[in-house]
Amino acid sequence: MKIAGITSARPDKALLARLAGYTSAGFLAAGCCLDGRAPLAAGLLAACRPGKSALAVLCGAAAGAFVFLPFGPALRCCGILVLVYAVLSAFRETRWYQHALFRPVTAAGSTLAVELAYTLQMGLDRAGLLRMAACTALSAFLCHYCALLLRETAIPKRKAVREPDGLPAAAAERGGAALAVRELRRPAAQEGGKPRGHL
Repeated sequence: MKIAGITSARPDKALLARLAGYTSAGFLAAGCCLDGRAPLAAGLLAACRPGKSALAVLCGAAAGAFVFLPFGPALRCCGILVLVYAVLSAFRETRWYQHALFRPVTAAGSTLAVELAYTLQMGLDRAGLLRMAACTALSAFLCHYCALLLRETAIPKRKAVREPDGLPAAAAERGGAALAVRELRRPAAQEGGKPRGHL
């Protein structure tokens, strides 16, 4: 479509379907709440790469938090989600982001920071500290497993590589010794001589 000299491409249907899936996953992750906390939403958001998919998870989880949680815990959950997204966006160009533990530590650290502020406000007691520790550990644990799941669904397809040595070398490397022997015997049979394997 062209309006006022500006060409606008139609949005890709596959991209829209994928973003809708991420949004609904974030919405339902916020529904998995434990005592007014949603560690799965923080873990899922931290497992996503910063960009459109993470923004879709953030929007879905924020909406789900206000649907499934009371207003106070929903604000706490949204604070954790925004903090996770901000940290991931700020560090995505650094080498720390490439480290395997960066995302789980981000989820756990953001959860701990926000939960500690709310725990201090409500008063330190044993039950509050246990809930805070459990939510922090769960967000890191769930982030790790969500990252594994997202990596498995986005494995790039490998292109076939042609080997310069030809079929006998490729077959021998891959365990197809019978094919390699057959290819070695074929030129000898065409020349009229005995195959190389015979005396």
